[in-house]
Amino acid sequence: MKNNSARNQRALMIYSFFSRATMNIGMSYNGVYAAEIIGLKSDEFGIVGAISTILTQLTQPLWGHISDKKNVRKYFIAIGEIGTGVTIALTFTLKSFQQYLLASAILWVMWSGAYTCLQALLGDITVKAGRGSVIGSMEFIGGIGAIIAVTIVGSLIDVYGYLSALIASIVFTAIAAIPILTIKEHTEPKIIGRKTSWKMDVTKDYKVYLALSTVWWGVMSISWPLFSLTQVKVFNLTKTEIAIISVSGSFGQMIMMPIWGKLVDKYGRRKLMVLACASTSIWPLAYAISQNYIQLLILNTIGSILGSSINIIPWVYLLDVTPNRRSRATLIALYNTVTGFSQAIGQYVGGEIAIRLGLRETMMLNSALRFIFAIPMLILQETLTKRL
Repeated sequence: MKNNSARNQRALMIYSFFSRATMNIGMSYNGVYAAEIIGLKSDEFGIVGAISTILTQLTQPLWGHISDKKNVRKYFIAIGEIGTGVTIALTFTLKSFQQYLLASAILWVMWSGAYTCLQALLGDITVKAGRGSVIGSMEFIGGIGAIIAVTIVGSLIDVYGYLSALIASIVFTAIAAIPILTIKEHTEPKIIGRKTSWKMDVTKDYKVYLALSTVWWGVMSISWPLFSLTQVKVFNLTKTEIAIISVSGSFGQMIMMPIWGKLVDKYGRRKLMVLACASTSIWPLAYAISQNYIQLLILNTIGSILGSSINIIPWVYLLDVTPNRRSRATLIALYNTVTGFSQAIGQYVGGEIAIRLGLRETMMLNSALRFIFAIPMLILQETLTKRL
């Protein structure tokens, strides 16, 4: 068992490195290609973003249901990963808005499958006491892969064109898919005709967490569409200054991921959940009160160091409150879908508030709301039983 556990963790780390490398190539350069080569306009990007978001949320429950029904994760992760990577690569050959729209739709449908099943797989093959450390290490390794890939591929694009991004995406995808297929899954006997039951499979802790998360993620997302706008309209930042803020924040998050993972395994989930949610208030606060670039850079970096916990702790808690393997992927997908729609509503509301109040004022309001709505997380039950 220990050998299988160590082997599985190595496979997950390799997968995380190359999967994040591929995804960040797409996130960083697919849009640039579409604007530069295809000539997409802002309204067309808006259409693509809206349709992609809707498809991501709608298809996650389907992926989760199929994974639970077939009692397997790794094959669906591999299918989703390959579909995502190949689509990212082929995007660098497209010539029209319609083609780009179709490719984006396929990309996010495939990604939603890989992501949902990966979450379920981590719940299957990790134990509560070490779950945070595994996820933290994966996020750290994935962050390294993303930074290396984006930096190298960006330089290659400048010299050789977008063909280099296509080739890199294909190669990284192939490397990512291989270790996932080597993972030893813990399968359970199939029960003929059994379906996920809200009464039998859904714990009280899951219901409470879903309700609190739906509200909190809606509040959290109010300022999401406003950060870039504030950088340009309020601070008049140069591209270099924006890049420095992004890189410093990314490094702060990446370094802290394994630390947060270990802390949540050592000290429990509930109190750190409150801290994680409250810490995210620093990001909009930085944009609300900073009077110059240096202040913004310092506060944003502090926010990234503390707020990076939001990438670890909610994920760990979600796996804790979905203990039944036969329904885990379905319930994870349901959580992602419900909170995803909440985020979409929050972003729309944020834009409307900003029109009426202003950018700085909306950032200040959202900072306060993030902190206030973190407090109800104290209602959550602690899921980590401490060893005596």
